[in-house]
Amino acid sequence: MPSPIPYISRNTGVNPSPDLGFWEDVGNNYRYQYSGLIRSVQGMFEPFAQEPAEEDFAWYDDIEGYEEEIEYLSQAKNQGHLDYLKQNLDIQRDIREKMTRGSFLPAIVAGIADPMNVAFALPIFNTGLRAAWQAKNAFGVGYESAKIALPFAVTREALRAPFDPYVTPEEIGTNISAEVLFSGLFGFAARGAANKIMQPKIQQNIRKYTDYVFDRDNIPKDVDGVKVNNTTSKKTRPDGSKVNAYYNRERNEIVWDKDNLIKQFPLKPWLSPKVKGVLPLPDYLFQKPEDWARFVLHHEIAHSRNPFDMLKGKYEAMNPTQVYTKADYENEINNIAIEEFSKGFGLKQTAGTKNFLYKFITTPGKRILNNPEVLNETKKVYADLFFNASLSLEGNIAGVGTHGGSASARTIPYRATAIRSNKAIKKAYLMELKGSIRPTGILGIDLDAIGVKIGNYGHQAQNYQDFYKNLVSFHIDMKTDPQFNMQLYNDLPDLHKEALTELDNLFKGFEKGLRDVGKLGDDTSLRRKKDEILKIIEFQESEIEKLNKNVVKGQTREKYITGLQLDLAQTKKKLADAIKYKDKNMGKPVTREFFNKKIGRRDTGKFKYTLKMFNEDNAPLARRQRTLQLEIEKAKANPNYLGAEEFNAKVIPHQQYINKLKTELDFIDGILESPIRTYAFPHFFNKPLLLNDLDARERFTNYLTGKFQSEGGKKTWDEEKGAYIFEDASSATTARALAEKTVLHILEDPDVINLLPRSGKKKHLMQRVLNFPTHEMKEFLVLDERVVERYANQMGFHIEFGRKMGSMDIDDVLDRTEYIHRRAGMSEEKIASLRADLLGDYEREAGIHIRDPEARSQRYVRNFQSLAGMTYLPFAGVTSLIDAVASPIFRHGPRKVFQTGMDAINGDFPEMMKMGKMLREQGAEAIEMEVPIVQQRYLGDSVRDIQPRFTERFIQGAEKIFYRFNFLSQVTSTAKQIDTNILIPSFYNRALAIKNKEAIIESGKDVTDSVIADLSRYGMTPDLVAKMVDQPWYVTDLGTPKVDITKWADKTPADRDLKNSFLTYIGTHARNTIMNATAFDKPLVMDGFMYMRMNPVLKMMGYKPDKRASTANVKMVRLESAYFALPFKFYNFVFAATNRLTMNMFDPNVQHRLTGMLSFFAMSYLVLKLKKPDWWFENKNMADIIARTVDQSGIGGIYTDLAYHAIHSAIAQGYYNNNTAWIKGKFEPSVYDDLFDKLGATPSLIREWTLGAYELTQGQTDEGMKRLLRNTPVLGLFGLNRDLEYMFRTRYW
Repeated sequence: MPSPIPYISRNTGVNPSPDLGFWEDVGNNYRYQYSGLIRSVQGMFEPFAQEPAEEDFAWYDDIEGYEEEIEYLSQAKNQGHLDYLKQNLDIQRDIREKMTRGSFLPAIVAGIADPMNVAFALPIFNTGLRAAWQAKNAFGVGYESAKIALPFAVTREALRAPFDPYVTPEEIGTNISAEVLFSGLFGFAARGAANKIMQPKIQQNIRKYTDYVFDRDNIPKDVDGVKVNNTTSKKTRPDGSKVNAYYNRERNEIVWDKDNLIKQFPLKPWLSPKVKGVLPLPDYLFQKPEDWARFVLHHEIAHSRNPFDMLKGKYEAMNPTQVYTKADYENEINNIAIEEFSKGFGLKQTAGTKNFLYKFITTPGKRILNNPEVLNETKKVYADLFFNASLSLEGNIAGVGTHGGSASARTIPYRATAIRSNKAIKKAYLMELKGSIRPTGILGIDLDAIGVKIGNYGHQAQNYQDFYKNLVSFHIDMKTDPQFNMQLYNDLPDLHKEALTELDNLFKGFEKGLRDVGKLGDDTSLRRKKDEILKIIEFQESEIEKLNKNVVKGQTREKYITGLQLDLAQTKKKLADAIKYKDKNMGKPVTREFFNKKIGRRDTGKFKYTLKMFNEDNAPLARRQRTLQLEIEKAKANPNYLGAEEFNAKVIPHQQYINKLKTELDFIDGILESPIRTYAFPHFFNKPLLLNDLDARERFTNYLTGKFQSEGGKKTWDEEKGAYIFEDASSATTARALAEKTVLHILEDPDVINLLPRSGKKKHLMQRVLNFPTHEMKEFLVLDERVVERYANQMGFHIEFGRKMGSMDIDDVLDRTEYIHRRAGMSEEKIASLRADLLGDYEREAGIHIRDPEARSQRYVRNFQSLAGMTYLPFAGVTSLIDAVASPIFRHGPRKVFQTGMDAINGDFPEMMKMGKMLREQGAEAIEMEVPIVQQRYLGDSVRDIQPRFTERFIQGAEKIFYRFNFLSQVTSTAKQIDTNILIPSFYNRALAIKNKEAIIESGKDVTDSVIADLSRYGMTPDLVAKMVDQPWYVTDLGTPKVDITKWADKTPADRDLKNSFLTYIGTHARNTIMNATAFDKPLVMDGFMYMRMNPVLKMMGYKPDKRASTANVKMVRLESAYFALPFKFYNFVFAATNRLTMNMFDPNVQHRLTGMLSFFAMSYLVLKLKKPDWWFENKNMADIIARTVDQSGIGGIYTDLAYHAIHSAIAQGYYNNNTAWIKGKFEPSVYDDLFDKLGATPSLIREWTLGAYELTQGQTDEGMKRLLRNTPVLGLFGLNRDLEYMFRTRYW
């Protein structure tokens, strides 16, 4: 508990000095408490401590001025010891003298910020404090606080008094008593203040969360006094259909048939509203049956809070010439309900996320989830698509989260399908090559491939790439060629058949996934999409019709004013009649008869409400009179009032949207007319072959010529014109010209992969460039495992996007976002920025943010970045030990980490390895040893060329070896497996408790709320985890729960969704434990592109607006360059750490912050000791070592990097003396050094090579060789560059 530090002053004979400064006084309080202990520890390492006592040492000869402390000094065993003891006395005298001049407030501050008090306030220590706070009254809390403070005060004195030479029993007693007394008073005051001030706010926050609790099966019995009756509804509509929920205003009751609403879910009733003119709801709102039921409850709650007459009054006050309809009312109720339903997906507001420094380093995710202007609906959309669970969302505490993880996170398991297929083909290859499926290699070096090249397996042995291509070619023939002879398949070896089966299962699995989410592009899905579009067009046309009624053109302004004046006169008369009636009847209420006769009713709304408003203050009539008067004044003052210009400004966005939707209808009609051919392999054309092999290009052109001529031409979708274009090919000449044009288009097309027919991300991908049989074109396709891996990544996101967004594509999402924010009054500039943010992160996660990965600049930058990584990251594996060890402690706590280690030692290790292997094969995250993606942790490189040139293949092969030799691959993969083996038992036990509705007790504490928040953050909502417990699990001999995901049900879409949700949880947790940044963590520019508003300079440079990101009146431009990303290539880890570590330290629901932080500091210091020589530490002071430890630990995130950049800039400019500074820079840069340091590792590497070469040409051989050796890739491993440098310097060769 916070308390002042009392003391007993001793008169040391020192004359009083002026009062201390505030912070000096605070520091002196700390010295009083801890200096004795610290000095005692220091003394253990002083030289005299290691020396024996001198028998004849006359300590008493040198005690002048210390005569009263003879007893203390008598323990001195030599002169060094005596000097040390006298120094202790001097320190204590100084402390006590300054205490006499101190004041009360600094003592309070020191007590509150005392390390022991801070620790005591953290969850790991504060069980008793929480118990004390449960006493609701202030006296109870004061008593409990004092009781807790007693052992705490005794402990503090036990750490202080034994090391204080001036301590007395009275002082000890006074300190303990004051501690207890102050703690009691502090608790009393805090509880009293909370009861008076904080409780209303707490209750307000609780009410804020009441709308979230449905997912925790805590359905409210009433809301704002309205009873919620969860029962079977008996109400029907005129057409006989059942009304599953309604609000009965007379009984003030909501009837809510939850069970029947859940049964309705597969029919998607939100797309077919019963009331004409009501807009269909966006398909992305409802991902599970409970979502639909919960929304309907929100809808009826909105009815209860917003009567028809109330919304009508507001509407007509703003639109006096319009009639408010039932459809208008239901649309507004839906809008209100959507915002309530979508609450909880903004970032949880902590001291970290609210901080200016966090918002300053902006990203699309922060601009959306941390922005109060962005509507809840859009926050939910963003979280459902891109959130990575690195931070908490507002609703997590109540069990609200992205169902099963975001679309981005859910793509993790899809890579495993491609890996399994490729591994099966590799097994078949090895069996054919050498009669064994076990590969021969060491640390990533494929010795089998080397053996083939040097002829160890015979001159006829084919390499793996050729084998893969031949087997895929066989698969294509078998699946698409009607003349294929199946006897060829029957004659294949079993392993070849297994490989073909895995390849077939890969594509069938994606087809099944597309069918599950309604994205397959079959006729039924497309026709349903057409119906949705037609309803939206109908609604938009009704909006234009309303504007036509409301907006009066300039030439009819006088007639408009005359009508307003007539309406005003009638209103005044009604108001006068009402006042006269009241005066005549001495203030008696207006009767229903008088109201109907004199006032009139404009609708059939609730009479009681309108009458009540009238009787209170004649509000409806008075408000209407004021509105009409203002409207007349505006119309008279402005000749162009409501003229054509304003009308057009309002109508144009609606009309543009309608035109866009009609274009979409035309496109769908064309797709419905196109045939769907059997799909066997992605169509990615071999561009180098068509560019460099003229014979192959001619064969392909001849093939297309024949096809086009036989079909009479080619119909393609023109994205710019928004229409189909039919190009004639009825003659040989026109067919040839069209074929040559098509080949040229293929060579220039930046899109890398065509997905399944009718299922692409863009229209021309849905239609496919060439819809001809695959087996006829296979010679011209890339049949490589890279195609399959890229295809799996892109198709995985495409499927999960469909799962989250339903029938809506990204364009629908952007248009809906614009519509709702226009309605909410957001400026068009902000709406355009919002569209760009959503689109930018969509492009990143869909893998299409680099429009042309094969561009020369992209290849050059990728190659140099890879070389920079192999130059500057030789110790990346050692550095990664920090989060490999500390992160599991931070995420799980030391108890679970220790228990898992003991289980492994005691016999569970084989089961752990077995489960880890199974999860990797099924799609969990720890697959870095299988594919070369581990460097993403530091380089953030997510784009790889499908057809790399020789140089790129060589560099990528070197990378794979490098990251194994520096042990980054092994450490990362092992750490993720450790995380998984800690997580699985913990998850099962927690999920079982949630299913049984039991409290979750860990380390003697009820952590139910924290666990619910943590699981929901990963999309593991309570209803979802309860289902997972019912799947197959098993227990080891030690009683540890384990999972076998291969035995989970997989027959229905719901089964597959549950399985993928679990794998996503495992993978996302591993990514957040062993940190890897995703789109949510990073600015767009880190991935080489950005969006900017169009300006004259960009227009002059020839840039065109990006249609998707732009609005009708605000045009956005997309800028893309490989060079944008250069300064950020080693920032991937720190951006990940900023969210996963730095910001999580501010979240009170994170359970193990203190132990995690200490673990990171300890491991960071240990790694520094491993990486740095002894002399490095000798040249550093303690502050500098602490700063470097914090920086390397990742706890400071991006901010420590920025701090060191600032220090380096100050050094370079001469504003910072690195020799005398408290915290030193990592090096002392010149202006140019600092500039290139800011530009990034790749420009710095090129500069170092250039300077090294220049120094060699200038005869500065030693300097040049030193610079080149230190900046040569790979040589940093094991200090090889230093050894070579030494050899060169000593001329050993």
